[in-house]
Amino acid sequence: MGTLRWVMEAVRRDALLIEAHVQSMVSPDLGVGATQRELAALVAGYLETGLGPAAGEVDLEAVSMVLSHVFFSSLVNMTAGRASVESVLADLTVAARLVLASVEPRARRRVTARA
Repeated sequence: MGTLRWVMEAVRRDALLIEAHVQSMVSPDLGVGATQRELAALVAGYLETGLGPAAGEVDLEAVSMVLSHVFFSSLVNMTAGRASVESVLADLTVAARLVLASVEPRARRRVTARA
């Protein structure tokens, strides 16, 4: 979540950045699919690092997918003026706690406490 906080601070400074990201993700351009897969792999890597040894206890691809969907939904709401950086981080923290509920508590705190 620390990396996400850094990204969200950049978004706070440049609102056009978030609008461009949302527009690119819904683009019919064939290159978007490859970019989405790269982003999913990056998120899974961050989760694996954050969870440490507990990463073997979860389906990283599924957790990454859920958190990415929550993040994208929140970004769309930000673009529409219905969400703040704080609410995006709060939504992601809740989602992370829910999808990581079965993970050893110390590992879960490493991922969610940085929000």
